[in-house]
Amino acid sequence: MLKRLTLIAGVALFLLTACNRLSPDEQKVVGTWEAPGGFGPRCIFNKDHTSAVLQRGADGKWMTMSEGRWRLEGNNIVEDYTFISPAADPGATPQTFKGRTPVIEFHQDRLVMETLEQSLFRVK
Repeated sequence: MLKRLTLIAGVALFLLTACNRLSPDEQKVVGTWEAPGGFGPRCIFNKDHTSAVLQRGADGKWMTMSEGRWRLEGNNIVEDYTFISPAADPGATPQTFKGRTPVIEFHQDRLVMETLEQSLFRVK
């Protein structure tokens, strides 16, 4: 009986850690990214597959514009996200949107898109 419980616990532990592993391309996506020249929003992709998009406010501070979840489907970063800023009308139901970003090449310091202007460069 003890051997059976040990085996079940070992399999459960293996499955839990295997589910949290990132593929090599997912590991390259995790981080904080900007367009060339630092213009435009910052995209943050976390290890737990959550994401956020930040934009500089008039005061120069970063404001969270949307939050959501990301995943890879082939060479596409697919996001389900909700805009959180500017604040929705009180009582309004937040809407979830889907986005798909095709990546041609995954590198540690950049994600190459179809054009340089669309590519993202790691800032963190």
